[in-house]
Amino acid sequence: MTLPTLVIGIGMGGIKTVQTFSDVVREKGQQKYYEFIAIDSNRKDLDEKITHGQGIQTVPIDETGYAIREMINKCNYLYDGVAPSGGGAIRDRIYARFLFDLNSERVSSAITGAMTKLKTVWQEERETQNRRVLVWVIHTLGGGTGSGAFPSLIATVRELAEGIFSEAHIHPIIWCIGILPSATNINDISTAKFDKKYPANSFAALREIQLLSNPPKGLNIPTFNSYPKKDIAIPQRPFDRYFLFGIDEDAIIRLRDGHSDEAEEYLDDVNHQIAYMMYYLPFYPNGIENLWHNKKEYPFVIFGESEITIPLENLKKYAAESDALGIAPDKEKKKVLDKHAADLISLPTDDLNETRIDSDCLSVVGSDRLRCFNYFIGQVQHECDKAYSVIETHFTDDIQNFWEGLKRLDWAYDKIKNYDDENVQSKYQRIVQVVEERIEDNKKFIDSIKNLPRVIERSKRSEQNINNGIKLAKLREQYDRYIKMQRLKRFLENDIGEKFEQYTGTKERGVGNIAHHIRVRENRLVSLGEKLTDSGVGRVVTLGVPLEKVENLTLSEAGRTDVSGINYMPEFIEKLSIDDAKIEDLFRNRIELASNYTIKVAVGLGNNHTARRPGDEIHIFCQKQNEPILAKFSNLLSPYILEKVTLGSIDSGTIAFLRFQVGIEIEDTKDFNYRQKEYLNGDLAKIIDLENIGIIFAYPEWFPEDESVRLAYPALFPSK
Repeated sequence: MTLPTLVIGIGMGGIKTVQTFSDVVREKGQQKYYEFIAIDSNRKDLDEKITHGQGIQTVPIDETGYAIREMINKCNYLYDGVAPSGGGAIRDRIYARFLFDLNSERVSSAITGAMTKLKTVWQEERETQNRRVLVWVIHTLGGGTGSGAFPSLIATVRELAEGIFSEAHIHPIIWCIGILPSATNINDISTAKFDKKYPANSFAALREIQLLSNPPKGLNIPTFNSYPKKDIAIPQRPFDRYFLFGIDEDAIIRLRDGHSDEAEEYLDDVNHQIAYMMYYLPFYPNGIENLWHNKKEYPFVIFGESEITIPLENLKKYAAESDALGIAPDKEKKKVLDKHAADLISLPTDDLNETRIDSDCLSVVGSDRLRCFNYFIGQVQHECDKAYSVIETHFTDDIQNFWEGLKRLDWAYDKIKNYDDENVQSKYQRIVQVVEERIEDNKKFIDSIKNLPRVIERSKRSEQNINNGIKLAKLREQYDRYIKMQRLKRFLENDIGEKFEQYTGTKERGVGNIAHHIRVRENRLVSLGEKLTDSGVGRVVTLGVPLEKVENLTLSEAGRTDVSGINYMPEFIEKLSIDDAKIEDLFRNRIELASNYTIKVAVGLGNNHTARRPGDEIHIFCQKQNEPILAKFSNLLSPYILEKVTLGSIDSGTIAFLRFQVGIEIEDTKDFNYRQKEYLNGDLAKIIDLENIGIIFAYPEWFPEDESVRLAYPALFPSK
């Protein structure tokens, strides 16, 4: 069973991750087990970043509805000079704490409702043993809302979780993710182009989180605007694990300078790394409460995530479409199809009709597929147009000649002399009428008793009837062919297609539309083929089909590469003969990328880690059928503590790598290490141009011995 999970994001970074993780859960079809809450001090951001209708509760913690200046004056922990922002915390950490306090009842109500729903999930499952609920809290460390309000939020979460779940004998597990705003040159942020208050805020947030991780006796959070007024006691660490993840703020600025799409792509990649770690890790086979149980005193974990995948869906989609389109006709095939089209249009008039054309087209598309069919139907239209042009010319000429001949005859002249401007069909109808009338008159003359003596005249009229009958029969035959070809021409232009819609895949009718649709499908096939090859440089890399083998893919055709039986990576590699050395390089790249920026640069270990080496672990998630690949390249995994997790809900063509460094402390990270030195020697205040540097702390009550904090909050720390 999927572990019932509450996901809470606070601040811009937190709510964006909530949205991404919600998308992942919906993709997996597991919404039943998840509740989502997005908290931010900016209503506009909540409206823009959270997709409505996906079950995400949005909780604004802003100034709306309050006499805000009066409330600021009443709050005893704010520094002098705080003023209403009108739009969120805006990188002011203690103002974020203040806004959280103003709206704490709203937050508590949302969390209580979500936890109550998750409690009922266990009640419905009717299990009594090992009942757990996972709570994620995600925030960024460098801004205002997520950074400043986090301690108040996590203390509230722990307090509510212990009350709501304990009565149902459910064990709450609380994990947090802190997103660090790091720079490539961590030890000299004075050169950074991004807002330098980010790393300063991050340092202050890390100091507060460090205190939360091992709370001294009596640690609490004095609150504001609660009734009755209370302090939130923190008798123990309010979270079980805290995961650190670093993003490259320098890179974001560089990308946004001229490539805003690439910057958004980078941030999207970051959100997916976090979201997929959140999704995969709770499937740890021994239960997440036992994960890193030997390092409970070190709750901080650094992580990165990457994936290798094969394009299974597109592979079979390409092969199916390639089979449907078939092979383009070569020179010899075109000759056969040309003759077939010419013979079809040359059939006797009585045998040539729409049904016969449909039948022959169905025969071609069924045996030779769409590319040959497209050529054939085009040739049928060409032969029809050519035949129609010839017969139209001959028919028009013959009608005109017949017409002119009639005008020279006394018995016909008066009947047609006024109709020279009629079109060819009208002239045909009038000729037939006039000639048939003459034949009938001649018959009457011949059969009349009184005309018996007029032997020569009767013989002449009899011969005239024979000649006119022959001419009329020939003209009728021409007319029938002319009309039939005209009708078939229109049929090919406008109506053909219904009988083989299942093959063409379009409801549009007519040769031109069908041909256009098939060309579109051919172009899509080319695009789909391009997606089958190796791709990706970020979180996900695709092991693709060798370029020279793409056009040979099939689901059924003999003599080509049949991919119908490929469902997992080993089959893919074997069937397409992909070189082991290439796969090994990809695996090595994935392992390195899983920690590339996150671990090595952004939150890589600082100067204090040598005395205690953290555990370096790789967790690999895949379906059981893909495990042989891991065994084949086990040499790459030997330097790490390895955990293999077979997971049915992961895509069958995907192997995910989660890399962790476990057993670290806050002071082990570069982001904290360098900023602390700058803070203590006064450089940080100069770098961010903030003389009153102590105001970066949102919980100044926790640092009574820090002189900068005392100077920033004189109301809290009267002079000794």
